Amino acid sequence: AAAVARLESEAQAARHAKQEAERALERAAAEAEQLRTRAEAAEAAARDAEARAAEAAEGGSAATDAFRKKAASQGAQVRALAQTAETMQRQLGQTRTLLAMVTAQRKELQRENADLQAQLDEHAE
Repeated sequence: AAAVARLESEAQAARHAKQEAERALERAAAEAEQLRTRAEAAEAAARDAEARAAEAAEGGSAATDAFRKKAASQGAQVRALAQTAETMQRQLGQTRTLLAMVTAQRKELQRENADLQAQLDEHAE
């Protein structure tokens, strides 16, 4: 009976860990998608700024330097966002691996619990 209670407690803890991992996985996926969207928007803005800088360069105006600086800044932001998105993708992969491990442990605990329950049922008869 104590072994069954222990296994049930372990199974409940594994279920809780699985739920936490699933929530973390969902949050990581949403954040990765948000970062990807921001990176795409920043990249488009950088291209636009570069185009405006090229147009300004043709006119030889003082605004050329400002456009170039803005384009360089936006390019750096794009690279930073892309790097953050890659980090989030790695973390997402790690979370998925953890979720798979927790799921496997939960299934093993369920099998052990079923075996012990069968043994208890045999002794009860």
